[in-house]
Amino acid sequence: MNTLIVYASKHGATERAAKKLSEKLSGNVDCFNLKKNIPESLDGYERVVLGTSVYAGKLHKEFVDFIEINEHKLKEKEYAFFVCCGFEEKAETYLRENISDEVVDKALFVRYFGQEIVWRNMKFYERAALKMVAKVKDDIHDIRERDIEEAADVLNAF
Repeated sequence: MNTLIVYASKHGATERAAKKLSEKLSGNVDCFNLKKNIPESLDGYERVVLGTSVYAGKLHKEFVDFIEINEHKLKEKEYAFFVCCGFEEKAETYLRENISDEVVDKALFVRYFGQEIVWRNMKFYERAALKMVAKVKDDIHDIRERDIEEAADVLNAF
């Protein structure tokens, strides 16, 4: 089975989660960071996994645009979402606030894959916002290996 993983990653946490997932999936797996390149087509893929990080409640523009452009093709595939963000309980809400409920509802699953904050990789305004809103002051390394493995098990069952 051929799987396409497309994701949008700013500081690398979502990219690391996507790569970890790709290593656990059966069959051929291609990964694309939508911030760097976009797959030419969804043709040839039976499964599509879409991942994004969230900043201030917003998904990456490239991620949202990709879904809007390919919505009709996604409906012909088995597809799923994963989200990396600071608030696990809001992961699905962030998707629903940025893309259509219909697209989210037809997904095999929406999974939370954790978060990662590395202060030295962030701009001043990003650090200031995190300190104020999330009260975060230290690095956080919380990519959820178990959740990634469970997602892979679901996808490999198809």
